[in-house]
Amino acid sequence: MNLALSEGEKIIVIAGDLFESPRIGHELTIETVRTLKKAKAEGLKVIVTPGSHDLTVKGHGVLALLNEVGLVKTTAFVETEFALKLKPAIVENIRFYGIPGFKGEREIEYLESRRIEYGDFSGNYDNVLIAHVGLDIGAIDLSKISPKYSVIKLSREAQKAIHKHFKYLALGHIHFPVPYHEFFEANICLLYTSPSPRDRG
Repeated sequence: MNLALSEGEKIIVIAGDLFESPRIGHELTIETVRTLKKAKAEGLKVIVTPGSHDLTVKGHGVLALLNEVGLVKTTAFVETEFALKLKPAIVENIRFYGIPGFKGEREIEYLESRRIEYGDFSGNYDNVLIAHVGLDIGAIDLSKISPKYSVIKLSREAQKAIHKHFKYLALGHIHFPVPYHEFFEANICLLYTSPSPRDRG
């Protein structure tokens, strides 16, 4: 957060698992609120896609509270019998779609079977896909950096479905720092968000 503020960024993206648990202690809650209030006062907007540790089955938790009081903006989704329907969070004229982290990694099934619907999609905007998942989509192979990185390889058809809609991807579920100086060739902009302090080694 301090790095984003020092570099004058307007938006920070968190691709899930802001917390270890949907119910955290009072001290961490207060510390988080203070940090996010400072960010908001400085004009920094925080976009969060829920991870598998962020929300309860009913969608409750501290992340839901932070969204309700306007300290973060969470991406919205609805699960139906046949599809995962995403609703964009619009910030600075950018549309953010978020694939949350589910128990049992159901998000992978939605991606692979191409059963994700992007509501109100328009190619006239910059569209960003945030996903709480580590993906090998041909642009980057994190395992070449270190064997501790685990990624899921999607089929070519599933990759095409993502490329068709998005040129910016923000991915998560990598619980170790990815060297920021690494560069990869791709026809999309790919970013793995920073891990939480509990995962730094």
